[in-house]
Amino acid sequence: MHRSSAQVEGVVSAPDANRFVDLACLTYGDHESRARRVEASALLAATPDVVNTLVHAAAAAGDVAALRGHLDRDPQCVEMRGTSRDWVPLLALCYSRVEQKDALASIDLLLARGADPNAHVMIGECRFTALTGVIGEGEAGPFEQSPHAHARAMAERLLSAGANPNDAQAIYNTHFLPSNTWIELLLVHGFSSRADLEFLLGQAAVQGFVDRVRLLLSTGVSADGRNRYNRRTHLENALLEGHAEIASLLIAAGAREPQFTEGDRFRVALLAGDAAEAQRIRGRVPSVAADSDALIAAARHGNVSAIELALTHGLPIDRSDANGLTALHHAARNGHLEAVRVLVDHGASTTLRDPQYDGTPLGHARHFSGRWPRARGADVVAYLEQLAR
Repeated sequence: MHRSSAQVEGVVSAPDANRFVDLACLTYGDHESRARRVEASALLAATPDVVNTLVHAAAAAGDVAALRGHLDRDPQCVEMRGTSRDWVPLLALCYSRVEQKDALASIDLLLARGADPNAHVMIGECRFTALTGVIGEGEAGPFEQSPHAHARAMAERLLSAGANPNDAQAIYNTHFLPSNTWIELLLVHGFSSRADLEFLLGQAAVQGFVDRVRLLLSTGVSADGRNRYNRRTHLENALLEGHAEIASLLIAAGAREPQFTEGDRFRVALLAGDAAEAQRIRGRVPSVAADSDALIAAARHGNVSAIELALTHGLPIDRSDANGLTALHHAARNGHLEAVRVLVDHGASTTLRDPQYDGTPLGHARHFSGRWPRARGADVVAYLEQLAR
């Protein structure tokens, strides 16, 4: 009787091995947590035979000897779907975040034995590939969804083996941070999707990532495109967020003059620190000072001088945006200590809660400093905690 390499008789059950794989790997779901990887490591230490029970467990552990044993017994298991996630072994290897014995030898073995470098799984409507897995990151932040310990080397192996560099999910997952490392690597290997390049440019113009804007414009992406989410032009967004250098780059690359309302012009003037222009616009249209968008944008980017200028014009300090977040929420969640101090000194409420998560500015500071790199995140938390006593 043929015995599948998915289940070899031994002291460890297949459910145990399946649980190890599930705990060891990023989920890109509601239960993402570093604590899961700690539990997986403990399970592996207590029941090391899980790697001999399931080929996916051997892959997740990066145990090249156990992996070779499975492949020698059943060469077809290299493409066998298993575990509760319906994954092939390559995905288990690439999404695992436990300490692996030899990840690079394991990926070399799997690719040599015929693993598809474009192996993927659908999570909702999104295509998560092996490449997406090794690169990591995403909406939960690079601490919870960390890159693989050998991310660069693993990615290069996958790309050299034929992985598609136009990986929309990997590109999305890494766009939140200013580093261009992954974009540059993908460009070297043929990244050319106009839609994804335009998406990146649109977001960089909002985020204030000057080097990324410069890099993307060098690929020939139109400076005159629109942001995927708010449909504003890239130049409009750069100016409305106070990113003067990016605006200059876009204008030099051919971006057309923005179509602004008086309210927009007032916001741009405040963010640019142009007190005279802000006063002229307010004199013509006094109602522009009732809008807090400029104050919130300044807080989001830690632009203290713009915050102070906005407050001299009486912008409502506790008015929230469409997501229910005040200027103090934005400054706190982005780790801008001086902006937080200025807002608090001018009377910003530290107790207002957003309607979606019921979070105070302190709650947002704690959440984001625990998931995203924030230079002053811990200082913001400490400052707001002291005020809450």
